[in-house]
Order: sequence, then C-alpha cells, then structure tokens
Amino acid sequence: MIISKDIFSVYRIYKTCIVVFLVVFSFHAKAQQSEKKIDFILSQKEIEVTGNDLTNIVLKVINRGNVALDARVRIVADKSMQLLSKENRKVNLQPGDSLFIPVKFLMTDKHIAGLDYKVNFYLEDGKGLLKQDTCIIRIGVKKNVTMTALISTIILNGLNDSINIPLRIANEGNTIQKISIVPTFPSTSQGSGFHSTIQLILPAFKDTLIYIHKPITREILQSESYTINILGIYFNGDLFGQSNVDVQVLKSVRKRNFDPEITPYRGNYNNSISLTAQNFLNEYAAYELAGGGVVDFPGARMGYNIDATVFQNDPNHPNLRNTFLSFEGHNTGLTVGNISRNFDLNLTGRGATAFLADTARKSNYEVGYIDNLSNLISNSGNLIYDSGRSAWGKFEHTGKSLVFQTTAIYNRDPYMLVDNVLIINDFSWITSKKNRLSATFNAGSTDGFTDSTKKKSGFLAGLNADWKIKGLLLNSSNLVSSGYYPGSRKGSSIFTERLSYYSKRVNLWAGFNYFNYHPGSLPGNIYSTKYGSSKSEIGVSKIFGNLSFLLSPLYQTEMGQYSLVLNSYSQEKIESLRLVTQMNYSNRVTKQSLFLNLESGVAHNSFNDKDQFQLKVSGNYRYGPFNLNANLQYGNFYLGEAFNSYTKQIGNFSNINIVPGIQKKLFKNKMIVDAGISYSKSSTTGKSWLLTGRTEYQLSSGTQCFASLAGSQYAFNEYKYTSNNLQLGITQKIANARLGKNLNTLDVFVYRDQNQNGQYDKGDINAFQQLIYINGIAFITNKEGVVTYKNLKESIYSISIPTSGNWYSSDQQILLNQKHIRLEIPLSKTATLKGKIKYVFNEFSYEIKKAQLGITIEASDERGRITRTKTDDIGQFVFYLPVGNYTISVASNELQEEVTCSNNNQDVLVVQKKIENLNFELSIKGRKVETKKFVSPSILKSNIKN
Repeated sequence: MIISKDIFSVYRIYKTCIVVFLVVFSFHAKAQQSEKKIDFILSQKEIEVTGNDLTNIVLKVINRGNVALDARVRIVADKSMQLLSKENRKVNLQPGDSLFIPVKFLMTDKHIAGLDYKVNFYLEDGKGLLKQDTCIIRIGVKKNVTMTALISTIILNGLNDSINIPLRIANEGNTIQKISIVPTFPSTSQGSGFHSTIQLILPAFKDTLIYIHKPITREILQSESYTINILGIYFNGDLFGQSNVDVQVLKSVRKRNFDPEITPYRGNYNNSISLTAQNFLNEYAAYELAGGGVVDFPGARMGYNIDATVFQNDPNHPNLRNTFLSFEGHNTGLTVGNISRNFDLNLTGRGATAFLADTARKSNYEVGYIDNLSNLISNSGNLIYDSGRSAWGKFEHTGKSLVFQTTAIYNRDPYMLVDNVLIINDFSWITSKKNRLSATFNAGSTDGFTDSTKKKSGFLAGLNADWKIKGLLLNSSNLVSSGYYPGSRKGSSIFTERLSYYSKRVNLWAGFNYFNYHPGSLPGNIYSTKYGSSKSEIGVSKIFGNLSFLLSPLYQTEMGQYSLVLNSYSQEKIESLRLVTQMNYSNRVTKQSLFLNLESGVAHNSFNDKDQFQLKVSGNYRYGPFNLNANLQYGNFYLGEAFNSYTKQIGNFSNINIVPGIQKKLFKNKMIVDAGISYSKSSTTGKSWLLTGRTEYQLSSGTQCFASLAGSQYAFNEYKYTSNNLQLGITQKIANARLGKNLNTLDVFVYRDQNQNGQYDKGDINAFQQLIYINGIAFITNKEGVVTYKNLKESIYSISIPTSGNWYSSDQQILLNQKHIRLEIPLSKTATLKGKIKYVFNEFSYEIKKAQLGITIEASDERGRITRTKTDDIGQFVFYLPVGNYTISVASNELQEEVTCSNNNQDVLVVQKKIENLNFELSIKGRKVETKKFVSPSILKSNIKN
C-alpha cells in the first residue's frame, strides 16, 4: 500500500513537469517568432522566355524582427537551366535592414515550348527552413525552321543522268512544326511547273536530310540551263526558306541568251506563231493566223503581232484584230495598228500611240489616237453609222511609296450620239508595312450631237484601303458617281467592306456589299435601267490537317426594273437568307482532292407572294488524271431567274450540270490527251450535251501541234440544234531576231600536249568530253576537242578547265573584240605533290591555338604563276601540278603573330609517277624569361653579424 502511494506521487510530479515544459516552450517559440519576422519577396513569380535568354530575378529579404538575422539563401533550379549566380548566399541583417539579391540564369534554346520550369528559393538558418518561394519559367513558342540546299549547281550530261538535290531541314525552334517543301521546275520539264510537294513533321531541335529527285527528259536537256526554286512553307502558309539550284546541261555549242533586264522594253510578245483551222471540213470553216515576236537592234527593239481570221464562205472580208507594229528605244516608243486601252472609258480601234519615259524623275508620258474600229482593214464607209474617234493623254509618276496617274480622254460615240470628255486622277500610297491606300477622283461631261443644250457634267470619287494590323485585315472599296458621269461606271454607288481575322486556329470575317446603278441618259437616247443589290455576311473557317471547313450565314437583296407590260416597267425585288457551308479536302500523297459547297435558305420575290426554298450544291472531285465537276440548283437565287420563271410559268427555277473529264500524259509527256463530257438541264433554257476532246503533241522543242473536237446538242421544247467543230493547229516558237548587233563567236580548242611544247603537233590528242567553263557556263568538248560560244558581246571572258586525271591547264582570260576568235589551250601532264605542316614548341613557347585546318600553301612555278591549296584538319595538303620546278611555301601573312615557318620556300622538282612529300615546321615563338635571385632576410642578417 505504501509503494502504491509513492508511485502515484512520482507520476503527479512527472505530469506537472511536462505541463510546465510545454508552457515554457510555447512562450519561447512565440517569442522567437516575434523576434524573427522576415519578408521574403521575389520581383517576378512568372517569367516567359523563348530560349537563349539571360534572365534576372531579384530576391528581396527584409528583417522586420527585433533580433539579428544570421541565415543563408539557397537557390535550386531545374537541371536543364544554367544558373549563373551562386547557389548559396549568406544573409546577415540587423533588425530593420534589407538586402537585394540579384539572380541570373540562362535558358538555352533547347527547351521545348509548353513546359514549365522552376527556380526554388530557400531561406535557412542553423535550426532549419525559415522561408521559401518559387519562380515559374514558361517557354514561349519560337518558330525557326531553316532550309539549306547542300549543292548550288548541277551539271547534266545526258538522258542517263538525273537531278538529285540534297536539302538539310533543321527545326531550331522549340515546338514541333508541320512544313511543306515545294520545288518549282520550269514548265518545259513538267507541265504544271511544280514538283510534288514534300510534307514533313519535324520535332523541336531536330534536323533531317531529304532528297528531291527528278529523272531527266529530253525537254530538260533542250532547256540548256535553268534554275530550280525551292520554297519552305509553314503549315499556315508563311515562308521560312528559299533556295535556288542552277542546272546546266553540257553542250559543245551554245548561243548566249540575253536576260530581260538587259533589254527592259514594255512590249510583251510570246515569240511564236500559230495556224489554226476551226470548223474544219465544214462550210463555216475559219482559218486563223496569230502570233508575234521581236527584232532587236542596237539600243532598240521592233515588235510585231498579228491576229488574222479568214472565213471560208466570205474570203474577201478578212478580219484583223490585235495586229500592230511597235518600235521602242532610248525610253521612247511608238505603236501603230490595233490599239486597246482599259481606262474608265474602254477604248479600242485603229490608230497610233507613243510614249516617253523620264527615268530620272520616274515619270511616263503617253498620247494616242484611234478611230474606234476593231478590224484593221475594215472599210468604215460600209457601216450604218460613223465609227467615231478617241484621243487621250496620260501622265504617270511612280515614287517610293506614292503612285500618281492622270489621264485626259476625248471620245466621240456615234452609237450613243454623244461626245465624252473625261479627266481621270488616281492616287496610290503604300506604307512601309505594305498597307495600301488609294483614291480616285474623275470628272467629265457628256454632250449631245444634235443639241448642245443636252450637255451634262458628272464626277466619280473613290477610296480604297487594304490595311493589316497583326491578325486583323481590313479591305474597303468605296465608289460614288453621278448619273451623267461619262465613264462606264456612271450612276453607281458601290461600297464593299470586309474585316477578317486570321490565326493559326481559326479564321473569322464579316463583310458587307452594296451596289446601286442608276445612270442618267440624254433625251432621245436609249433608255437606261435601274438596278441595285446588297449582301451581308459573317463567316468562320478552320483547318484540320488536310481538311478545312467554312460556315457563313448571309442576307442578300436584289432590285431591278422589268417590263411585265408592253412599254411599262415595274420595280421588282428579291430577298434571301441563306447558310453557306464549304468543305475542302486535299491529299497530295493519294493525289486526291474534294471540294463541296452547299447553300440553302429561304427567299421571297415580288413575282410570287410565297416564300421559296433555295438549294445549291456545287462540288469538284479530282483523283489523278480524273476530274469531276457538278452543280445542282433548286429555287430562284437571282432576280433574273425569278423573272424567267414567272414569264414561263414554271414555278421554281431548277438547274443541273455535270462535267466529268480526264487528262493523260503519254510518251514521256510529249503527248497530252484531254477528254470530257458536259450535261446540262435547266427549267428555263432546256437541256444540252457537249462532248470535247483535245490532243497536243510536242513534235520538237519549238513545235507543237494539236487537234480538238467538240460536239454539242441543244434541245428546248420543239427546238433542237446540233453542231460539231473540228479544230486543227500548229504552233512554232520563234527566236528573237537581232540585226546590227556586234555579236562575236568564241571557239575554244583543247588538246593534250603529249610533248609539253605548248603547240599542237604530231602526237598530241584532242581532248574529247573535256569539261570547260566560260564565264561560269559549263561546256563539254566534241570529238574535235572544240566548244563554241555564240552571240557574245565584246568583253573579257574567263576560261577555266577543271583538273581531270593527269591533265591540267591554268585559268585564262581573253578579250573578245573580233567577229570570230579561236583559242587553243594545251593540257599539261600533272603530278602529285603532298605535304604536311607540323608545330614545333617547348615549355617556354606561347600558349596559342595550334590551328591545322585551312592554312594556305602556295606553289610558284618558274614563270611566277601561283597555285594555291589549303590544309585539311590534320595539317595535310596536296597539289596536282604540271611537271616542272616549283617553290613551295606557307602563306606567312595568314599565320599567327607568334608563329614562323623555319623551313619555308622549299624548291622541288615535280615529275610524273613520283609523289613528292614536303614537311613544313611551324615554330611557336618562346616567351622572354627573366631570372632574379632573392636572399632570405635571416641569412642576410646573419651574414652582416659575421
């Protein structure tokens, strides 16, 4: 019993001690917390970078307690980040003091976008963690795909050759990219001019090597030379790279073709002539001769064009249209014949026009006169009315960002019985960001032939804008003209507005179009109609890989005057509300594409009190050589269709049209065959069939013939019409003729000089199939060892022959100042000379980089001619030199200042069948070392005592 009481007493004492300890500890902890009140603040909690960015974060530590702070800051960054500041930093702060700690780190360009990286900050003392915080580093998207063609020139030597272009594609950005590589070949090598597009998906920080391959055809070999343009395009259509590869076809004879930049003339001519027979073997046959070309003179050019048609049943009245003769030279020009000008009054007729170009002020002047007849050899006296006449003068100034045009026109129109006078003023301004503003202000008058009191004046004003701000694009076109404005757009009000937003994910737009046409007419003239329409729409489109969708609701109105009763016109109107849906699919791998367009809605027109359903479906499907077009319509979409349906009492308008076709290339693309059939059925115009076929065949590089057949049948009610049209034709390309030019010919004869005497004599051999470059153009010698370059201007030409086998010739230049010059080049036998450089140094030498790659070695022959080569990455070099004595040396001016060649300028005899080896010692200079003796003070003091 006594033992139990003692145990109970001890338990009570133990419990009391624990309670006292807990209370004291809690008070101490609270006191310590109050003593260590700290602010731990980061200048930025989140940072966005794109890679290779040096980023700063400032950490602020404030001691707001009443005791000194003795701690350290520890910084821990993700392993992929490069922390440039110290990872640990001591912090000693008195109460009320603060400390700013700058922290620098580098985000390399190998971080992938879309991931978060962390930098953690810890404040610790001897007892543990006091504070902590984290900064999040986000990697922004960086697009940077590069494309490099690993070759710049391809030389072709025959049909057995092929084009292979290696391309290195590198994604140096931080996000995966879907790209397309589009090579463009000339149309002579491929009808469309394009190679199959190559599509790639390239991960971030990866590269790849692809090859563009194309077999050689006869058309390519006949082109002699051309450039292959290769484009690199992002998925959204932006261009990221462009490379050009020059292709040269080896020939022994060439004619120099002059670039367009050398003869900057205005006239464009197709340099071909075509003869075509239409409705062949038919009483309505017609024969057409069409084409044009140029004749070049020194500093001038004459151009010609002809378009003549003769009808079999009326051979005495040929028709000559678009037939003219032009002459240009020294910034002036004159054209005589058929003249056409597309002003606001379209002018076409027979006459002449002349121009003057002031290139210094970037201004152009033009005047012209025509008689308004389209047939060059027509007799105007046979017409019911006079043809009329037109005259004009035009001034144009083209500045860096501003373009201004003003034109004055006089036009006499016997058909409308009026004289027109018109002044046209056009302004265009292009900003540095390729935004565009343009304005038009025109004024003029219309005067009646018989009554001068009928004279009316009018004007036209317009303002257009194409403006882009980031992803927003504004297109605005606005025009207003009075009823008696003499131009073709008289009495018009046209407003077209469109606002678009483009992004990688979706495209949005909203548009509005308003058109009103109500021209005035002079008393007694032909009645002028009144017409108006409007359209409002919004839309959205999105691309899903090879598939794209479009959705667009629209509201459309149309108004016009129609005669429902004789000599009486009423105002009619149609309104419609429709939804437009489009789908587009394209797959270059399977060579398939599909396009579908669906429009459906409700319309109401003034010819019918009831609402009418509208449906229109159109589509196109293409697979390889096969192509199919189809259109289906039900309901009146336009006012003219509603009028025809009303007058014919057929209710709703309907139409169907189906057009399948096929195109096939045969005989290595020499022949192209097209065939198709068209079926159409309309509720207002009946049904029709059309069968077409066309064959083109390339007879030679400049000659092409074709044959086509079209058979049609049209039926409506009791009417039936059938026709067949056979066409035959041939087209011949024409080379530019040149007269009066001092053009020369250069013949280069290359032979192997067996006896090394520099003369072609017995025993020497013609160099057959030897590659030669003349001003960078590749040639190959014929069996006689000769190449010929024609149509050359007087100049200095460079000839170089690459070393082949054991034969060599140095580069040469020749002044071509005679009609015909023959140059003979002997090829000398070559031998091989090898060598190596070696650095020599000791412990006192300067510490420098011992570069071995790219050091120039020179070989000088007895005539002082120098041949150079460079060392490889291990210091070795090689020469292929003609037999003879040479002095071989290291180019001292390219060595580092601390390096000298101790055995430079070595003489050597180069002979065949023996490979000489030379070694050059590159000595690295030594540092100057001064030696001084020092005596210990204790020894010195001991010596003094002694």
